[in-house]
Amino acid sequence: KQQDAGCQVHVVMQMLEVYNEKLNDLLAEAEPNPPSPNSLKPIKIHVHPELGVYLTGATEAPVKNAEECIKTIEYGNTMKVVHATAMNAQSSRGHTICKLTVVKE
Repeated sequence: KQQDAGCQVHVVMQMLEVYNEKLNDLLAEAEPNPPSPNSLKPIKIHVHPELGVYLTGATEAPVKNAEECIKTIEYGNTMKVVHATAMNAQSSRGHTICKLTVVKE
């Protein structure tokens, strides 16, 4: 609706996984298998007194509508680390963070 009113709205998504105390970028381009240490882009966590907590180094995927958001989340879910546990053959053992940033100009 904002765009129909003449406003420019930019929306980007980040999707990360916390696994074994490390951050994995679930939207990053596919890496060589196995990835070399130089091919992984480090994600850094910053705490700013006014901006709060923010990340650098994580992929920001532009999305235009709800359908693209869902497709992006589905893609990110396929990139999760999955290992079997005694209780669940498809356990992720991780936590997923999905960040949606909307900027109105």
